[in-house]
Amino acid sequence: MRPRGRARRRDRACPASGDAGRGALSEPGRGTRVGAGGKAAEKPAKSAAGRARLPVERARWAVVSAVVAVALILAAFRFLSPIAALETRLSDTLRVVVAPRQTGQDPRVAIVTITEETLVQFPYRSPIDRLYLAGLVQALADAGARMLVLDILFDQPTEPEKDRALIAALRAFPGPALAAWGDARAGLIDAQQRFLEDFAAEAGLTLGFANVVTDDDGVVRRFATTLGGTDRLSLPAEAAGALPGAQPPRAPGSGGVIDWRPPASANATLFQQIPSMRLTDPPNQAVGAALARALRDRVVFVGADLDQQDRHQTPLAVDPANRRTIPGVAIQAAIFTQLLDGRAPPLAGPALAAAVVAAMGAVGAVIGLLRWALMWKAAATTAVLLAYAVVVYGLAGERALFLPVAPALAAATAASLFSLSIDSYLSRRDEKFIRRAFSHYLEPAMVEQLARDPDSLRLGGERRELSLLFTDIEGFTTTAEKLPPEQLTLLMNAYFDAMCAVVLAHGGTIDKFIGDAIVAMFGAPRPLPDHALRALLCAAEMDRTAEAFRARNGALGIGATRIGVHSGVATVGNFGGSTRFDYTAIGDTVNIAARLENVNKRFGTRVAVSEQTLAAARAAAGPEAALPAMQTIGRVGLKGKTQAVSIFAIATHDDRALLDAYEAAFALIDTDPAAALSAFEAMHRASPDDPLPAYHLQRLSAGVASTVVASA
Repeated sequence: MRPRGRARRRDRACPASGDAGRGALSEPGRGTRVGAGGKAAEKPAKSAAGRARLPVERARWAVVSAVVAVALILAAFRFLSPIAALETRLSDTLRVVVAPRQTGQDPRVAIVTITEETLVQFPYRSPIDRLYLAGLVQALADAGARMLVLDILFDQPTEPEKDRALIAALRAFPGPALAAWGDARAGLIDAQQRFLEDFAAEAGLTLGFANVVTDDDGVVRRFATTLGGTDRLSLPAEAAGALPGAQPPRAPGSGGVIDWRPPASANATLFQQIPSMRLTDPPNQAVGAALARALRDRVVFVGADLDQQDRHQTPLAVDPANRRTIPGVAIQAAIFTQLLDGRAPPLAGPALAAAVVAAMGAVGAVIGLLRWALMWKAAATTAVLLAYAVVVYGLAGERALFLPVAPALAAATAASLFSLSIDSYLSRRDEKFIRRAFSHYLEPAMVEQLARDPDSLRLGGERRELSLLFTDIEGFTTTAEKLPPEQLTLLMNAYFDAMCAVVLAHGGTIDKFIGDAIVAMFGAPRPLPDHALRALLCAAEMDRTAEAFRARNGALGIGATRIGVHSGVATVGNFGGSTRFDYTAIGDTVNIAARLENVNKRFGTRVAVSEQTLAAARAAAGPEAALPAMQTIGRVGLKGKTQAVSIFAIATHDDRALLDAYEAAFALIDTDPAAALSAFEAMHRASPDDPLPAYHLQRLSAGVASTVVASA
C-alpha cells in the first residue's frame, strides 16, 4: 500500500474509450494543469516528455515560422525589384544621411571640367577641340600636376594639326597620362577602335574603360575594375596602378560598392573642381597662379560637366541638402581614391546579413508563440523592432557597420504574424482538446460547466458534504517489475480505461492517480445530493469490473483491486500557488477513505465502506432500491483516529441465507462468543472463500471475542 495524503501523483490522465493514456492539459493562458476538479482542476502531464510536449511543439512551430518568414523575405528582397528598392533606399539613407559626412575635399585629387562655357567658343561640340585640349594639358603640366586622367574618348580624328598638337602635349606631360577606352559595347566601330589604339600609342596614353555601373533604378552604387572579354582595367584602376607601389585588382569580375561619403555642406563637392577655362584663360595672373598652386602634385581628372551629358544619379541624392546628379568624371575620381585607400563601405556581408535577418525572424516567431495576451505580443514585437532600429542607427552613425534594415524588420514582423496565426490555431486546437480531455475526468455536464465558468480557475476552497473513493491494486509493484514497459503501459491503460468509465458513469470526478491507485470524488465540483449512493454503487461496479479485468489477464498475476469509500465534510477547491494549483479535497474525510481502502488488506475484503456512507446511501436510495449486499466488518480503530469507525464490506456473493447467517453470528460475538465460533465454523465450511467468516473465526479461535478491532 502506498502512503496517502501528500503522495506524488501519477502523471497520467484517465483514459476514455479509444483515447487510452492521453495526458492532462494545460489551462489556456495560465500554464496550469486542468483535470479532475471540473471547475478548476489541475493535472500534471503524463510524463516529463508529456510536460514538455507543448513547449517543444511551440518551439518547433517557432522554428518553422522563422524559417518560412526568413526564406520568403530573403527571396522577396532578392527577386522582387520594388521590394529590393526599399532596402536599397534605406541603405543609401544610412550611408549618406546618418553616417558622418566627409570632413573636407580629398587633397590628392582635383577635377578639371569641360563646361558649356568652354564648348560655346568652338564651332563644334564633339569631339572637343584638340588644340584647346593641348593647351589645357600644357597648363596642367606647367602647374605641376602629378598625373593626368582624361575621361575623354579619342575615337576619331579631327583636324590633323590639332590632333598632332594634342599628341605632342600628351607626350611632353611629365607624369603618367591616361584616357578612356571603349569597344563595340561602347558603340565604337572597328575603325574607331583602331584609331583609339593608334592615338594612345602615339601619345603615350594608358587606356582604361570608363564604364559607369548603374543599378536597376539608374543609381550608381557599384563599380567594376575589370571587364569581361578584355584584359583592360577600368580607368580608375589603371590610374591607381600608375602610382608607385599600387596594386590594383585584376581578378575577372572584381569590383565593389562605392563608398559614397557626402560632402561637408550642401554646396560643396567631393573634390576640388576647376572649370578648364580658368586654367587656359585665367581672368588675371593672380588667379592663374593660385590655381596652378592648387593643382601641384595632384592627380588631375579631366572630363565633361555638362547638364545633358554624362551625369548620373548617386546615393548622395537621398540627402535633402544635395539632390544633384554628378558628372561621370567625379565618379571615376571617387573610385580612384577608394582604390588607393583600399577601403570599402562597412556593409554587412551576405552571410552576416542573412544571419541577422534569420535572428530577427526567430525573435519575432518566438514572441508570436509566447503565451501572452495579444497586446503584450504586439508591444514586445514593436519594442524589438525599435531596438533593432536604434542599433542600426547607432552603428551607422559611427560608420562601424551598415546592417540590413527592411529585410530584418520585415522578417521579425512576418515571423511574428505567422506565429500569431499558428498560435491562434494551436489555441483553438487546445481548447477542443481540453474539452475532450476533461471528459476523461468529468461527465460532459461538468465539462460544459467548466467551460462556462472560467472565473472559477482561481485559488480558494469551500467545505462541502461529499464522498471519497480510493482504489489500489494489490501487489501491483511486483507485477509491474515483471512486465516490460510496453506491455505494462498497455495493461494499465486498459485498466484505467475501464475503471474511469465506471466513475464517470456514476457522476464521479477523477481527482488524481497515485501509481496504480485512483482517487475519485462524488459531490464536487458539482453538488450531488445522492453522492453517497453514487459512490457506493460505483464501488460495487468497480469491484466487478476489476475482477473481470483480473480474470481476463490472469496469466499476468494481477492482484485484486481494493476499494475504500467514506462520506463526510471536506474542504474542496483550488490549492497551490498563483500559477500552479490543484482542484482537490482535503481533510479528515479524505484520510478516512484512504485508510478504509487499506483495511481491506487486513480483513481480506475488496471493498470497505464506512457507516456514514452506507447510512447516507440507504437514505438516498429509499426502501425499494436495490443496494449491494453488505457485510458488517466491525468497529475499527483507524490510524490517526481516536474513535473507532464502523465499517462494512460489499459481499463477495449474493447468497441471502449465508449473509443473514453471517450477520446473526456477528451479533453473537460480544454476547455469546462460543455460539459465534460455532456459527462461523459452519459458515466457513459452507463458503470457504468468504473472507469475513474466516477472519472472525480466526479471532474467536485465538480468544478475541470483540467486534472492535483495535487498530487497522
